[in-house]
Amino acid sequence: MTLTLSATGDAQTLTVKRDTGSIKTAINSFVSAYNTLDRVADSLTSFDSDSGNAGVLLGDSTLRGVQSKLRQVISGGLDEGTYRYLSDLGISLQLDGTLKVDDSKLSEALEGDLTDIQALFVGTDEQPGLAAGLGDSLDAILDEDGALSSAIEGLESRNEALGERYTRMESSIETLMARYTKQFSALDTLIAQMNSTSSYLTQQFDALNAMLSDS
Repeated sequence: MTLTLSATGDAQTLTVKRDTGSIKTAINSFVSAYNTLDRVADSLTSFDSDSGNAGVLLGDSTLRGVQSKLRQVISGGLDEGTYRYLSDLGISLQLDGTLKVDDSKLSEALEGDLTDIQALFVGTDEQPGLAAGLGDSLDAILDEDGALSSAIEGLESRNEALGERYTRMESSIETLMARYTKQFSALDTLIAQMNSTSSYLTQQFDALNAMLSDS
């Protein structure tokens, strides 16, 4: 919209137009943030067969569950609307789990009715958008009783149990070592006695043999 005012004889023009650049930047920032999260999760659960290096959370079902839940929301859509899925705007889910933006398709969509795009992200009175879905999922993940808190509590409990087990095993090993030390000491004493007895008997046999030879 362009508004021209000329009260003083000098024309003043005010032009109002949609800022598609900022909208596109916001969408790309959302995609970038999601991809960063997905790549970090992948690195934590990865395994390199060549080097043998493994992520610290390899095999952890909680993180994989979080990724799966978020991907379900991202790939899911609305029941109705001009744009029901992110792919309708040119934002597609790749095989590696990241999002990719088709700039041409997104630019074309931004030239249309922005209310339709808003409905996909923010939602309407009749149905929630992707933002609400992601918000609910993240709340369920990050809440006090959420998936991550439960996983942390589980790890802490297992760590405590391992600590107690270690203490018990350490005590058991110390007792076993003391018993073995006592047994080794007794065997050493026995061997010394047997060596002494053997030497004595050898001397006696030698003396007896000498006496017999003299006879």
